[in-house]
Amino acid sequence: MTQYKRKWTTTPMSGTHTFKWYMAEYGKVKRLRRLLLFLVVSTFVSIGIGTWFFRRSLEDSALKSRNHMYKTIKRRLACSRNETGNVKKTILIWFVPFHDMTMIPEVLFTGHLPSNLERISWNTSTCGSCRITYDRKMLNRSDAVVFHAFYPNSTNKPPPKSHQDQMYVWWSQESANTLHFDKSIRKYFDWTMTPSSSSNVLSPYGSFPWTLKILWQKEHGHNFMDKMRKTKGIYPADGDDISQLERKYFRSKTKLRDSKPTKDAVKQFVKGKQKLAAWIASNCDTGGARIRYFVVNAIEESGLSIDRFGSCNENWLLLSRWDPAFFEFLSKYKFYLSFENSIHCRGYITEKLWYNALYSGAVPVIWGPHRDDVKAVLPPKSYIHIEDFQSTYELVKYLKYLDKNDTAYAEYLQWRKWTKYLNKNGDYVQQNIWENFAQPSQNLRLTLKKYLSPRPIGFCKLCKMLHELPASHCRKSTWPGIEMDERTECLDEDEGYNIAEKVVGRNSRDPESNW
Repeated sequence: MTQYKRKWTTTPMSGTHTFKWYMAEYGKVKRLRRLLLFLVVSTFVSIGIGTWFFRRSLEDSALKSRNHMYKTIKRRLACSRNETGNVKKTILIWFVPFHDMTMIPEVLFTGHLPSNLERISWNTSTCGSCRITYDRKMLNRSDAVVFHAFYPNSTNKPPPKSHQDQMYVWWSQESANTLHFDKSIRKYFDWTMTPSSSSNVLSPYGSFPWTLKILWQKEHGHNFMDKMRKTKGIYPADGDDISQLERKYFRSKTKLRDSKPTKDAVKQFVKGKQKLAAWIASNCDTGGARIRYFVVNAIEESGLSIDRFGSCNENWLLLSRWDPAFFEFLSKYKFYLSFENSIHCRGYITEKLWYNALYSGAVPVIWGPHRDDVKAVLPPKSYIHIEDFQSTYELVKYLKYLDKNDTAYAEYLQWRKWTKYLNKNGDYVQQNIWENFAQPSQNLRLTLKKYLSPRPIGFCKLCKMLHELPASHCRKSTWPGIEMDERTECLDEDEGYNIAEKVVGRNSRDPESNW
């Protein structure tokens, strides 16, 4: 080849050489054309295949997007509607609180006592449809498992959940600074059920609509308190004990029997009052208990006569809290000291207010709960709060004024007449209350709506939440945390002392203050 090229460059080629050269060049061109054709065909084939895959991927993506959209819409529709309908929810009580099954009917607030305490059920528009059982064999079929606060701890832990839609509930009726929440077991629970307003399920000792309802039942011959006494197996006080109380504290003609209310309940209560103030206390050891003891002493020193009862006062009242004679006894007093042993605990208002004072007919003088918490659950002119006065002297001055002025005192009992605004079941229904009675004023109408409108609480609230609870695939990844920290729920002892000092007007820790 080298020789051929040298000849081409030096002398003209012969015909044979020219033909060979053309053939060689033609072969190169032919190979080049083939290469170009291959590249062109390969390019078009690649474009075609790429286009096909691209269109296929778009179609798959669109299909997946549509399927995801359909599934999302279907799931949201399923989560937005009540899938359970009227299905009865099951609530399992894992530990019987204090071995007393009657605690549950106390906080159901339905006004009815079940014949079988081991299987309690209800179906109302306010609460929904639920049943309560103590049978642990029902664990797999329970929608919620309630653990009373005194039992689960670091050594006695709750069992594993049976299914992911099951809710574990920590239940306590104590204040946060009395019963602490064991941090080692917090992870087991989804909700708390306590009297605190920060709980997931608000479970107070009572409510104003409930108090008015059992008063309505009493007027119609159905004494809920006496039924609870019989359910609990408590014997009523015998005649000798009652006679002894009648002779010791009241005029000789006074009879402590469950009297039938007259048409004018307020007039009846005012007429039957014989003593000024009563106080019952059985907890003496906590900081809050010591503070309230000092406040009571300061009130007495300011001039108010108080009859003291309970173990703290070494004067035992021989009457059960469920005995009708117990409430008749307290109804003879114009005022009852509803003093809690915790200071400014959120929403912590116990039977001292709901039963001992309001139900009995004594005007409650309140210490412990924050004024805003009381104002939220009780209408004006139904209670007296100590912190509304500059000192205990001003408080006693006002109480003595009410004692001498029956008209002014009766204003604190006018709410007892609101039973006439309840329907045949003892419930407040706004659209029906004006049918048989004169239309009240606009202010009273707003007050009735605010304080008597049905609001689910306690196990009724838990039942309602179970019906509203979305399935596990509908829930967010986290649920509201447990808020049972005594540092944020209540005032500590020093802060409680500061409040007491402001009310009393002097240092409660002064050794010369008759502490």
